[in-house]
Amino acid sequence: MCFEHLTMVPFDLDAVVPELMTVQERALLNNYHAQVYKRFLHIWKKRKKNG
Repeated sequence: MCFEHLTMVPFDLDAVVPELMTVQERALLNNYHAQVYKRFLHIWKKRKKNG
């Protein structure tokens, strides 16, 4: 069984304590952030270009 993300928002990494996370949890967070970046990169570039 697999769940699909309903929202795609990067986590505030200042609120994350990596030392308390397992290797699997860190990998899940890193993969999630990569998905967010890939999905919204074109929007962020467009906003930056338009000021």
